[in-house]
Amino acid sequence: SITGRSGVVLLHCVTAYPAPEGEYNLRLIPTLASVFGVPVGVSDHSLDPLLVPGAAAALGACLVEKHLSLRRGDGGLDDPIALEPPAFRAMVDAIREAEAGPAGALARLERDYGADRVRAAQGNGRKALAPSEKANYTRTNRSIHAVARI
Repeated sequence: SITGRSGVVLLHCVTAYPAPEGEYNLRLIPTLASVFGVPVGVSDHSLDPLLVPGAAAALGACLVEKHLSLRRGDGGLDDPIALEPPAFRAMVDAIREAEAGPAGALARLERDYGADRVRAAQGNGRKALAPSEKANYTRTNRSIHAVARI
């Protein structure tokens, strides 16, 4: 691509472990895609396997990054926020449902989780530091990596 952005996906993330689902502000997904001109996904560190991934996909996320663990109790670094295989399968099913019918998937999430909880995860679409991220703000790294010589 002439812009150098082919094959790039921007991931929206809340840098808290676990990340509160109500702080995800998933309405940022279409905004970020429009501003940066690249597909946008979500890096999900929430505990629930369905709400953030399903709502993100319904709002246009092209990719969901979620940790997988064969057993959460094995002591791996990411195990506390990882999904075991059955929950991971349920997440994939929720994403596929959202891809097939975003409005229906959001309605199902509202039935299962309550409209207020789903609206909280969707947020207002304006980028701001989430309350749970404040302690990490000076410790987290922001970076861009080149995959070819610049």
